[in-house]
Amino acid sequence: MKSIPGTTDVRIEVNPPKTELAIAIDRARANDVDLTSAALAMQLRLAMNGQEVTKLREGSRETPIVVRLLESDRSTPEALKTLDIFTPKGVRVVNDVATFDMKDAPSVIEHFNRQRRIMVIANMGGGGGGLSKVASTLRDRLKAEPPPEGYRSITTA
Repeated sequence: MKSIPGTTDVRIEVNPPKTELAIAIDRARANDVDLTSAALAMQLRLAMNGQEVTKLREGSRETPIVVRLLESDRSTPEALKTLDIFTPKGVRVVNDVATFDMKDAPSVIEHFNRQRRIMVIANMGGGGGGLSKVASTLRDRLKAEPPPEGYRSITTA
């Protein structure tokens, strides 16, 4: 759009990605020890987030008591890889049944009519013949170079 005469301040409205830890279970190895993905997820969730086990009551004040791993045991992917997990066939290390990878993921996924959305916004500048000419040029370029399969464009003014 930046090269279309008459457009200025072209920008893409998108939120920057955030890095997150992706854990992929090796289903064949997990099946060998009768470990389900739900059981692995529950154990990892408990290790990371902990579990409220009771509340300490002091007068009218309540303080939750949460049991979880030490920060040093859950702060890095390397520490989590060595975490012991319980399976029906005994204790295993997480790294035996899953792989860990740091990946970029969307920080916010915008939707419009239940579909993911990325907005390209431009202002009208001098020259170029006005809004109808800019819209016509944009439609012609999208016809010449259509978006990839699964994507579509909607032009609004």
